[in-house]
Amino acid sequence: MIFEVDESAVDSYFTVSIMNLKLLVGTIVYYCWGLLHSSNSYAAFTNCDHALAMNDRVLRTNQFAIQRDGEDAAALGDLFLNEVNELPENSHFFESGAGEAHVLRQLTDGQFLRGKWVQLKSQKITALGIAKPESPSITALANNATRRFRYLEGKYLEDYALAEIGTCDFIFDQYGAFSYTARIDLVIRKYLELLKVGGKMYLDFKPSGIAFVERPNGLEDYLKKIPNIQFYLLNQGSLIRLVKTGTVSPESIPELLFRNFIPSIPPVRVY
Repeated sequence: MIFEVDESAVDSYFTVSIMNLKLLVGTIVYYCWGLLHSSNSYAAFTNCDHALAMNDRVLRTNQFAIQRDGEDAAALGDLFLNEVNELPENSHFFESGAGEAHVLRQLTDGQFLRGKWVQLKSQKITALGIAKPESPSITALANNATRRFRYLEGKYLEDYALAEIGTCDFIFDQYGAFSYTARIDLVIRKYLELLKVGGKMYLDFKPSGIAFVERPNGLEDYLKKIPNIQFYLLNQGSLIRLVKTGTVSPESIPELLFRNFIPSIPPVRVY
């Protein structure tokens, strides 16, 4: 029997394996250095340019994981599904870091999920990615003349002007900009600039991809410092639900001291 080998799959496997090896080595170096030096010395010592360049290449060539365990709308829970169903027809749904848009396709096609029919019907939909994947889901959405859909590509979320995306009623980020940026504070600032008062945001991410040197509760402590939001940690801390309850000025969002960036898929960011 002869088996054919998909060379692109092999290349992708080795790319992920090498980057994960670098993650392990980088993590060991980081903790060893941290035992010997203060956090300020470490921040001054670290040069992340090469790691950031590697991350940029991953994004622009679509080498990130586009099919992940649990990438299913049902896994996001009843509250997420109910709030999607409750969106008014004239609302704006924004998915940042859409990848192959598996969840978005589920929501637009409509499916029975967790015992109920869930569907985005006539809402305006914007999806964003650094590089546009050759995805059947994206193609089907783009070719549907009855749906108000657009795909933005070529820039990082932080580089878009407000008018290019437009204000949003619902923001969904599943292993998107929040998971791959070096500056999560800038991404949160952009999201809160885009989100209307009363709007909701869901961030689905890998908690181990964000580390805080001086904050015992890390991300939760940081979010508590932002005024006029309510947030909830769901799915054992891997899903953030955030509601914007009032105006949030960019100046009120604390800036984070970026300390280190360890390449992986997704990367580890240290603050």
